[in-house]
Amino acid sequence: MSSTITVKRHNHRIHPCDTERKAQLLEFLITQNADKSILIVTANDTDAVQSMVSGENISVVSDAALADDSALTAELVISYDLPAVAADYQTRLQRAKTHALTLLDANDQKLLYPIETLLGRTIMQELLEAFKPAGVIAAEKEAERARLEKEA
Repeated sequence: MSSTITVKRHNHRIHPCDTERKAQLLEFLITQNADKSILIVTANDTDAVQSMVSGENISVVSDAALADDSALTAELVISYDLPAVAADYQTRLQRAKTHALTLLDANDQKLLYPIETLLGRTIMQELLEAFKPAGVIAAEKEAERARLEKEA
């Protein structure tokens, strides 16, 4: 398989969220993309992720299975977590026909930099209002409080 990434930058997003909201975010993204073929890739327990989803248009695989089967592709690839090896993420992108989304919690944050270094660019992050991490919400409240104090 070619090492060329076919997903355009504006169709490749990271969605930060808290670990305990990850399953809900996955369900939301699947619902939003119900008309697409979806491949969910995980570096961890495929059975746990598989138990969260259902649908004829959805497949759940590990990075090892993805590497072994070059025919596995989908319109949308959702990375439920990040792999420890950056090249595995690149394989995920190669299997996305049009869109790639990543669920990013605090546990995966340290794995992002090597991936972006390998890709030679940062990946656009999009905060979904209903799934903002608690730390982001707290920072926004603090910034608003500081702004109001400054205006007073």
